[in-house]
Amino acid sequence: MIIVKDDIIAVAASINVSLTESELDWVLLCYEDAQRQDPSGTWNLIVEDLIQQAVEFRQNHEEFGEDASTDDCFFDYENDIRPYHSDGDGGDDVNLNFMG
Repeated sequence: MIIVKDDIIAVAASINVSLTESELDWVLLCYEDAQRQDPSGTWNLIVEDLIQQAVEFRQNHEEFGEDASTDDCFFDYENDIRPYHSDGDGGDDVNLNFMG
């Protein structure tokens, strides 16, 4: 299934979450790969999970006084769809998945 930003906004509203434009873009970007990783998941639950990840990522950055933009992230779709923070040095980067 193909989703659009309005679909993401509707799911976010249903769980009382407001997303930034960057977070909307991130959810849209990650959706197809997340759907492939969970083929039995419904589209709205996949979107809800991605929204929760985006919000958690923002909150973790804000807690440390950092820019909460997802522009400085890359994603490891092979192993995990959760955000990774790239420090730009080309070495190992820090997994910001605090969910365990």
